[in-house]
Amino acid sequence: MQMIRTIEKDVEGLLYCDEIYWKQRSRVDWLGAGDRNSRYFHAKATARKKKNHISSLLDTAGRTQETEEGMAVVVSDFFASLFKSVNPPMEDIRKVSAPVRYRLSDDQTRSLGAVISADEIKVAVFSLNPTKAPGPDGFQAIFFQNFWGLVGNGVTRVCLRILNGEISIRHFNATNVVLIPKVNKHVDLRDFRLISLCNTIYKIVTKVIAARMKPCPPDIISPY
Repeated sequence: MQMIRTIEKDVEGLLYCDEIYWKQRSRVDWLGAGDRNSRYFHAKATARKKKNHISSLLDTAGRTQETEEGMAVVVSDFFASLFKSVNPPMEDIRKVSAPVRYRLSDDQTRSLGAVISADEIKVAVFSLNPTKAPGPDGFQAIFFQNFWGLVGNGVTRVCLRILNGEISIRHFNATNVVLIPKVNKHVDLRDFRLISLCNTIYKIVTKVIAARMKPCPPDIISPY
């Protein structure tokens, strides 16, 4: 009987892990784990994969690219062009910024420039959505939150060194670019919206910066 109870407990754990896996693949956030609705999760994951699958793309010349290599070139060229700077002259930049009247107060300036603490890092970590899709490192925020007692000191040390300018964030700035279709028949890059899946360390650093800046915009940006 003891062996049966042990095996049943192990099976329960495996079923729960399987359910969590399919819940994440289906990206159904409104339904909590525990309903054992595996068939539903399987169906959602299959439908989601079918809808998001990209079989072909049009290049700038209007030709259809169906190979992975051809589509990769189309995507790379599109976003390289989209995010390329036009290098405006400084005189134009000064004309745009000249009418800006609002400035930070001395207290706000001191607050933004204050030394970042380990507590701010921890608050940022636990404010992240735990099960958002991971970046290239493969770790979701829930890993750092559940095992903070083990990894907290190391994560805090790395984030503080990045925020203090001691090391570059370049090593953590790799991103998985995901294209989400906006329409059912998607063949042009304009039919997709871009989502960047960042590494969790990068998210923590930007979360700390955002939290520092959050009190300032209402005082320096007009509500209109």
